[in-house]
Amino acid sequence: MKYFSVGQRWVARYGIFGTFFGEVIEVYDDGQRGIIIITDTSGNEMDTYSGSATEFQFSEEWQLADHNLPPRCTQSDLLGSTTLLSAKKS
Repeated sequence: MKYFSVGQRWVARYGIFGTFFGEVIEVYDDGQRGIIIITDTSGNEMDTYSGSATEFQFSEEWQLADHNLPPRCTQSDLLGSTTLLSAKKS
């Protein structure tokens, strides 16, 4: 497979660095290129990949995920948790 599809999920395990997850959020050129948001096990956004499906898959570091991944944190999630913590202290 040398194509991306929106919603496709990937996983990479890097020994001492831990496990990372990728989710395809946009595709171009009939799926041959795309954008992937890379997160850690807590759902924190760590990086973004933008490029060809062939190059992404060629490294063999990333494998298609065969299970549900943790949800990705968003800026509003972080702001909401700060607000909740502030409210509890009052």
